[in-house]
Amino acid sequence: MNKTLDAVVLRYVGFGSLFLSVLVGLYMVRGALPVFIAGGVIAYALEPVLQKLEKRGRSRRGAVGIVFGVYVLTGIVLLSLLAAAFQQGLSLVSNIPTYNEQLTAMVESNKLKLEQSRLPV
Repeated sequence: MNKTLDAVVLRYVGFGSLFLSVLVGLYMVRGALPVFIAGGVIAYALEPVLQKLEKRGRSRRGAVGIVFGVYVLTGIVLLSLLAAAFQQGLSLVSNIPTYNEQLTAMVESNKLKLEQSRLPV
């Protein structure tokens, strides 16, 4: 065989085995991948904010601290809103029988009033 052909085949086999190794590695850590992907997306999205804070005279460490603090406060607010929404949902579910009874009584009352009014139907 030709030496250049051997080098090309060896290169393809090397890249193929590297690609296969990366795929196997990703498969083995597939449970943790969403966390890293989400972290990467958040870091990418917040990089312009960090750059603007640095242009205003903050150090990189200070800018990261400010952004992280705002991020944590936003998370706390969202979690508290989620907890309140969950409590409201539980209250709604527990009151469904009462709402059903009230609605049934209202429909029956209106049905009786409609029959008594003797309107042409």
